[in-house]
Order: sequence, then structure tokens, then C-alpha cells
Amino acid sequence: MQANGQVINQDPYHYYTITESAEQELIKATNELHLMYLHATDKVLKDDNLLALFDIPKILWPRLRLSWQRRRHHMITGRMDFCMDERGLKVYEYNAIPPPVIPKRA
Repeated sequence: MQANGQVINQDPYHYYTITESAEQELIKATNELHLMYLHATDKVLKDDNLLALFDIPKILWPRLRLSWQRRRHHMITGRMDFCMDERGLKVYEYNAIPPPVIPKRA
């Protein structure tokens, strides 16, 4: 099957394996990146000049800051999208949300 010029594997059980050491490196990298995202978010929310760069309406800034302060010690869950090549891992995006936002399945 092809889509947008890409061949799509039709095997529903297709998967990749990695070594245990690669798994440990991936865990380490995701933990470090998560902390970097938290630090960057905190830095931006404390600096009006940085926050202005994100084109978020100024009227929302107090609510964003309050939300950030209230969640400081709450868990955040997320998904990081990576690619890997000969140079190592590269993160493409991080979709992080607090658990109460995650819909429950029956």
C-alpha cells in the first residue's frame, strides 16, 4: 500500500526492537528533555518579553501563569516524537498534558 509516495507496511504486528542499553539511553534522553521543556516553560512564563514572542493574547497571560503555578507538583504525561539516524535521536515534538485531560476508555 502507498500513501503520499510512501510505502506503508500492511503487517498489523510490525514492530522494532532495540537493545537494553538503547532503551536505557532513550529513557535517559526523554527524562532530560522533559526537564528541559519544564524549565523552558517556567522561564517563558516568568518573562513578559519571552512570552510575547509566542503571540499569545496578553489577556490570557495571568491565567496561563496561574495554571502553571497550580500544577507545579502535579504529574504531566506526554508523548515525544523522535527520529533516529547515525547522529542519534532528534525530538520533533512533545505533546504533554496533565492526566485529568486524558479521556478514560471503557
